[in-house]
Amino acid sequence: MQRGLPVLLMSLFICSCSNSDIPPIAEVSGLVTKNGTPAADISVTFYPEGGRPSLGTTDATGKYTLQYKEDLSGAVVGTHTVMLSTGASTPPPPPPGGPSSRPSKPPAMAKIVDFQWPEPVTVEDKKMNEINFELK
Repeated sequence: MQRGLPVLLMSLFICSCSNSDIPPIAEVSGLVTKNGTPAADISVTFYPEGGRPSLGTTDATGKYTLQYKEDLSGAVVGTHTVMLSTGASTPPPPPPGGPSSRPSKPPAMAKIVDFQWPEPVTVEDKKMNEINFELK
């Protein structure tokens, strides 16, 4: 019995600490449009007043869903500053036909543009937050 008590106490300690670093999280998704048209490949980042940011990228229809961690979707409940980023961060794939059809100069990468949303955004607890952005 003496040896079992430390193992039991250690197990309880580990179990109680495993989720203590995760603040309240709520689901967040939405639509990003530019001049009324869905905007694809836009990185959407929510920065809470304190803690870890959440990230998402728009699909071909302009929809995004935020991820807090790889296995946890959503964002910290509370007020956020939002950053929207456009442009490729990697060069485009090589042209069809192999290296012989490659131009002598590499193609220019799309310019990355960061845009901070002008107003803070609030993520509410216990609900699916739909937050849309219209770029001009």
